[in-house]
Amino acid sequence: MKKRPQRTLFLDVCFECGQPKSHEHHVIPQVLGGTQTVPLCEECHGKIHEADLKITELTRVGINKVRQEEGIHWGAPPRGKRYSKRLDERGYRIIEDDEITQRIIAIMKDLKEQGKTYQEIAAFLNEYNHKTSRIKQWKASTVGSWLRGGK
Repeated sequence: MKKRPQRTLFLDVCFECGQPKSHEHHVIPQVLGGTQTVPLCEECHGKIHEADLKITELTRVGINKVRQEEGIHWGAPPRGKRYSKRLDERGYRIIEDDEITQRIIAIMKDLKEQGKTYQEIAAFLNEYNHKTSRIKQWKASTVGSWLRGGK
C-alpha cells in the first residue's frame, strides 16, 4: 500500500470549536497507518481520547442524540404502529396507529387473560391465518415477546 504524505491543516485554532489549538490529532490512528491530522484544543482533544468509543458505539450515541433533539425515528416503528405514506414538514414519514396489529395484540391479551398458554395463542392465530409482522406463522416465543412488549 502506498503511503500518503502527511498533510496537516495549517490552522492556529481548533478544527472543532475555534479555540487556540494545542494538539495535532491523527484522524486515523498512526498505528493503523493514519498520516492526516487536524488541529484541536485541549478540551476537544480530551473528548476524543476520553470517550475512546468504537464506531458502533459512536453511531449509537449519534442516533440517540438526533432522536432526542429532533424526534426522528429510525428502523421499524414501535409495535402497534406503522409508517404512513404521508410525510411531515421535514419530509419524514409519519408514524401512525396500525389497527390490524393492535387488534392482534388485543386478541392475544384476551386469550392470555382466559388462561391460554403462548402455544395455544399461537395455534389460534395460525388457525385463523393471522400472520406475524414478517408474514410468518406464530410461535409461542413470538407470542410471548409481543405480550411482554419486546421486539
